[in-house]
Amino acid sequence: MTGLDGQNFTSYFDTFFKLNYLSMEFGSSWQVDDYRHFELIETEKSKYVVRSGDPLYLKGKVKNNDPKISTCYVVERLASPYDHQNFVFNSDTDLSENIKGTLRIVDVKPKGKKDFYIAIPIPETMPNCVLDLQIELWSPARLYHKIAPIHTIALFDRTPFKSIVEVVSSKERPIATVFVSYSWKSRKHMKWVSCLCEELNRHNIKSLLDQKDLMPGQEITAFMERGAGKLPICVAICSDVYTKKADNREEQKSGVKYEVSILTAAILGRRLPALVIPVVKDNPEKILPLFLGSALFIDMDVKDWKEEPLNSLVNAIIRGSKKNS
Repeated sequence: MTGLDGQNFTSYFDTFFKLNYLSMEFGSSWQVDDYRHFELIETEKSKYVVRSGDPLYLKGKVKNNDPKISTCYVVERLASPYDHQNFVFNSDTDLSENIKGTLRIVDVKPKGKKDFYIAIPIPETMPNCVLDLQIELWSPARLYHKIAPIHTIALFDRTPFKSIVEVVSSKERPIATVFVSYSWKSRKHMKWVSCLCEELNRHNIKSLLDQKDLMPGQEITAFMERGAGKLPICVAICSDVYTKKADNREEQKSGVKYEVSILTAAILGRRLPALVIPVVKDNPEKILPLFLGSALFIDMDVKDWKEEPLNSLVNAIIRGSKKNS
């Protein structure tokens, strides 16, 4: 069926509907083809366990489909899995103007991709719960909607709500706080270490981990001393690389070398009696560093490490915390 200057009527209706729907909700009269200037092509898939009052870190990647350098603006919303209409957090309304300005992904090359990394604050009053996340990509004019021409505000992409974060109430006092010593063996290994800390958090055990607790500008050695030297319990992730670095400390400078020297002094000084807990991961030969001697280790080089191995680690930490209380 045709009409209106010979256009296909169905096509015209689809275009008219899309334009008017988007105009009603977002105040835009941009051409439909322009709405895919940007698209979200990647986000962190794993769940994140976070304590209320702490930030939730979100990683992702966007693609610029425009033939020129462009910028987009990210909006994140958190809601209960049972009620996506009432937001627990909405970056577009709950953040200050200055902070919202940091949610722009600027100067993305034509047809190019760019990573983004965003911190979402979790309210201190949040109880134990699971929250779903939705992400939207907008034109930068969305930031200045009160003064920007209405036709420049456009929605580029929107995800459905997905289960993303489990909140553990900070009102519950942690059973213990542990320092996690490990080697940056690979990105996959680092991600696993982060996942282990999330599981400990779920069991009400806080962890001190450089990936989430070492801030830019902070002294790395001071961070290691605060963790390995002062916390009563250390979990040593003994990968094959960690063992090699720990046993060959004269060959090169490394974080493992410094941490091991602190831990060794603590053990000899009886400040950490039997509370360096070895966890074997990515270590096929199951070889521990010499400074741990013949200590009994927890083997997490297994598919079901979140079951019996994790329970063993949690129980060891609980017993250790009681011994030092």
